[in-house]
This record gives sequence, structure tokens and C-alpha cells, in this order.
Amino acid sequence: MQVRHNTALLEQAVEHIVRSAAIPTLKAEAEANERTMRAQAFRRLASGCAIAAAAIGIGIGVYLAKDQLVENRDSSARNIEVQPKPEMAPEPKQDARLPPIEESQDPEPQTEIVTTNYSIFTNKTISMLGRQWDIEAGHHFESERDPQWTRAWCYTSAEVDGVAIKIDLLHRTSPTAKPIGPVATEKTLREAGLTELDALGLATKCAWLDNRTFNLTDIIPAPGRPQPSPNQIPSFNLVGMSLTFKGPIEDNFLSKLMGFQFRELQIDSPGGSIVQAMEGGRYLRQKGVMVTTTSECLSACVLVLAGGLVREAEPRARIGVHRFYSSVSIDGKAATEVAQQMSSEILQYLSQMGVDAELFHKMASVSSDQMVFLSHDQLQSWNLLGSKRGIVERKLDFEPSVKGDTGAVTTELHRFLGRDVGGGDYQKLSKVNLSDCEDSCKRDNKCRALTYDRWNKLCFLKSEIGLLRREPRSIVATKSGIDVKFNTDSVTFLQRKNRAFPDKPFRTAPAGSFSECLSICTAEDECEAINYLHASNSCALLKNLSPYRESPGTELGMKLQAP
Repeated sequence: MQVRHNTALLEQAVEHIVRSAAIPTLKAEAEANERTMRAQAFRRLASGCAIAAAAIGIGIGVYLAKDQLVENRDSSARNIEVQPKPEMAPEPKQDARLPPIEESQDPEPQTEIVTTNYSIFTNKTISMLGRQWDIEAGHHFESERDPQWTRAWCYTSAEVDGVAIKIDLLHRTSPTAKPIGPVATEKTLREAGLTELDALGLATKCAWLDNRTFNLTDIIPAPGRPQPSPNQIPSFNLVGMSLTFKGPIEDNFLSKLMGFQFRELQIDSPGGSIVQAMEGGRYLRQKGVMVTTTSECLSACVLVLAGGLVREAEPRARIGVHRFYSSVSIDGKAATEVAQQMSSEILQYLSQMGVDAELFHKMASVSSDQMVFLSHDQLQSWNLLGSKRGIVERKLDFEPSVKGDTGAVTTELHRFLGRDVGGGDYQKLSKVNLSDCEDSCKRDNKCRALTYDRWNKLCFLKSEIGLLRREPRSIVATKSGIDVKFNTDSVTFLQRKNRAFPDKPFRTAPAGSFSECLSICTAEDECEAINYLHASNSCALLKNLSPYRESPGTELGMKLQAP
């Protein structure tokens, strides 16, 4: 008979005995693991301390080395010693089992810096509309490597009530494109006291890098702007002894007239500068010129017409007047004084020309923004026009005269800046200013002209004159009625190295050489001299010169004509 025993209880007892026997072993393993972890933590702490100590040591070493370097520099400045050449460490031998190492022959790459999107500016200072204008022209280049600019613009500014107003004149979209202008808004032009035509006149004076010039017909109107009519473009045309003038009367009207030999002037003008109209009229009367208007003679043009020794108007010609105005903003008491002075000058001028003062009164009664056209019957009654053959007036005869005991002289002198004339000297005055020189000539019946040396303050009174020649240092003044002729010989240049004129240029331009700079000046009549800066290849064009000074690296040239 088999007897089966239940051994579960026995197995549990055995397992309990085994576990109890293993307790000392487990405790020993736990203690060993704890000691191991403590040892690892200690090593890590020690490593951290060592690193910190090393860092502190390095910092102290750098500080000491720096002080030593400064001390060595100071001592080397006092006592330079030749140090023996240190022995070179032997080059490590190349392992024969490895391929030879070849050094690269390629140079270290260089980073080239190229300037992009930059501009070059030129400037020019001109006198126009009774004031000075600084005109700037900007030229945009995509990169400094580009030989040609991509677009250009021209602008000026005007100060109104202490605030500078920028006036954009022209924009050129490419070197070959015609300019667009005026760019400034009509509101901006009004604030600056300019008309559309005034802005276009300034725009024709812009100084471009490519030395191009543009007249009014070359300028494309900005969007919404009308194309200027031909009557807005000043032009002179001489046929035989008859000179035709069309366009506005600008600041150079008198000087232009004096450049022609003529007996008759046919004029078609919307008006312009009152001062230039009266100066031109006096010149025409002195020359005994006949003046005719064939189409329109408006505003200041009427004053030119009054200057004719013989004055005629075609039956279809329109003659209009209005009140004069200033293109420069003037306020308060100053405006009243200017108006009174100008009114007095116009009345005196009309009286000299034999024209009735009723013409002035009619002008003064019409607003400056309107125009009244006068009938030929009115003009005849006021002695501005006569019969079909015209009315003949006497030539002006300005003799030196003194009013009372005041010493005020009425004789007029015409100045020619940058000119000289030889011969005819009968008196020399030293250390005088121009005004004193002119007064001396006015009071002397023998004096017909004078030359004034601005640089040395010398005055030469002349009983007769010859041809006027270029001499930037001098001024010639002639009495009214003196026939003036100009030397037409070629111009030469006085050259001085390491010298420069201190005057501000009216325009600058790039030039590759001094000779190129001279050529630029030769092509511009108003240019009297140049400063050429060799370091920057910059050509400065000058006028109204002051005595030159020492300036290393600069070379000057001054226009002259031989006596």
C-alpha cells in the first residue's frame, strides 16, 4: 500500500531556513554597494576641486604673463638686446607605413567686400530769380564696380519761415533717358515761391556726372504736368542786324543782349525779371535800337519795349500789364519797403524813356495773378507807341552830375566781372574799395571806364578802353553809352601746383587728370578757374575768385587772355 504524504508544510519550512541563512550575505552586499557609491562621490568632488584650482592657476598665469609682457616692452624700448636664435625642434619622422602628407598649395581664401547700392553727388551754386540756389544731383550705382549709374535725380531747397523745403527738380531713369520734371508737387512749389517755369529753369542748371545739359524742350513733364510752350523757352536769333528774342526775361537778359551787334529787336515775351527788363531797356536806348513786338509783350516785356529808340507794335500784337510781384517771400515792413522802392524805380525809368506815368498806374491797379490787355489807342496816348512808324525818342545821355551838396551821383556804371582792359590809364588809386573807385570815376568827366583789381585793391581810371579780356581778379566798369567789345582770342590757363582757391565751387565733377578738369572748365563759360585734387580725382569749378593759398596735393588753373 502506498502512503502519500503532504510535503507542502515541509517545503515551506526548508525555504524559511534557507532565507534566514542568506540574511548575513545580503547585508554584506548592501554595505559593499554603499561603500562603492561613497567612493565614487568623493572622486567626483575631488575632480571638481582640481579643475577649479587649475582654472584659477591659469588665470593667475595669464595676468602675470601680461604684466611681464608690458615690462618687457618698456625695457626693450630702453635697451634692445639681440636674443640668440632658439634651436628648432626636430621634425617628427614620418611613419614609413603611412602615405606622405602634402601641404595644401591653395592660398587662404580672402573675403572681398564690395559696396552695393551707393550714390555719388555733384553740386552747383547758381544765382537765379534774385537769390542763390544750391543744386544737388545724386547718381545711384548698384555696385562700386559698375562704371555707370542706373538712375539719377536733382533737387534744391528753399528756406521759408525758418523751415527748409526740399524741391525735387528732375529724375532720370537711366543715363540715356530724358529727364522727367518738375518732380515737386505744385503745393511745394507755391510754398517755395516758385512757378512751374521757375522750377524748370532751375532744373536746366543741374550738374550731372555725365556732363549732359538739358533745355526746357528736353524735359518730359511729370505725370499731370503740361508741356512747356515754346514761348516759355528764352531764345535769341540774329538775322543780319535784326535780333529776335522769344521767351521769359531771365537774370542774364542784359548780358545776352550785349553779346550781339544789332539795330532792331523783335520781342515776344510773357515777361519776367523787372530789373533785367529795365537794364535791358536802358542798354537798348543807349544803342539807339528800334524795338518791335509782333505777337505778345506782357508784364515786364512792356518795360523792354519802352527802351526802344523807335517803338512799334504789329496790329495783331497783344500788350498786357499787371502789378509786379516778388518771387521771394517777403513779409511785413520789408515787403512795403521793397514795393515802394520798386515803384519809385519803375516811375523813374518810365520818365527817362518819355512814357506817361499813367502806364504805371494801370499796372498797379491790376492784380498780379491777372492780366489786362491795352488797346493801341491807350498805348499811343501814354506815349509808349506812336504812329505805324513808331515814336522816336532821344538817346539817353548820362553825364556825371552831383545833386546838391549830398555828393549823390546819378551817373550809372555797367560792371563786367572777371574782365580787364589795357591802356587808357590816367590815374591809379591804391588801397580803395570798389565803391570808392566807382565814385571817383563818376565824378570825373575825363573818366570813361575803370579797372579794379580785387585782390590788391587797386583802382585804374581810364580815359579810353580797348577790348575786354578775361581776368578773374579784376572788374571793369564803364559809363553809360560806352561801346564795349570783347577779346575773342583763345583762353589760356595760369597753372599752380600745391595751390588752391578757397572759394566754394559752383559745381564739382570727376576727372581722371588735371588736363581733363581743364577741358571741363573750358567748355563752361561761367567757369573762371578750377581746383583739381589729385588724391580723389575731383574737379571743382569756380567763379568770383579770392586769392589762392597753399594746398598740398591740389593743382589750380585760372582762365586768362593775353593783353
